[in-house]
Amino acid sequence: MQRTIFAVALLVLLSAIASAQIASKYTVLDQKHCKSLKLDPKEDEVDYKGLCTGVGGYKLKVANFDLHQILDLITPAGKTFNVGIDSASYNFLGTKAEWRVKNGKPFALIVRYNLIGPMTNKVSESILVVSKISRLNACVIDQVEGSKTQNAQARKLADRSASRSCKSSE
Repeated sequence: MQRTIFAVALLVLLSAIASAQIASKYTVLDQKHCKSLKLDPKEDEVDYKGLCTGVGGYKLKVANFDLHQILDLITPAGKTFNVGIDSASYNFLGTKAEWRVKNGKPFALIVRYNLIGPMTNKVSESILVVSKISRLNACVIDQVEGSKTQNAQARKLADRSASRSCKSSE
């Protein structure tokens, strides 16, 4: 009888631990998967805006302009935060965003930016931008340069994002 109670208690404990595990969910960022938004005539350099469904009521807004892409995170309450980079290089987003999720709630976001080298049409560098998400805020905390372990490094930073400071957007 004690063994049965112990086994049941162990199963309950393990299932609670499993449900608290960190997982990844993805949002595709291309124009086929995102809802096109009406362009503002005042923003004549913008040639596309799209709203992509995220996780837990969050959304991502992509804007293309002058060979750059901008990414904003929109909270379930409608607040907007920039979670992209300002780069002197021409840049474009990777094909998907990775949400780090715990108990169904996103707490971090990882997005690839491909940088185009000067005077070429080729990607010269690919970086991962890591942002933290809290109930009241979202901000970029770091970026990871290209390497064989780039994805693992970005996930490690994302998983510890709550204790990281926001990078200033200069």
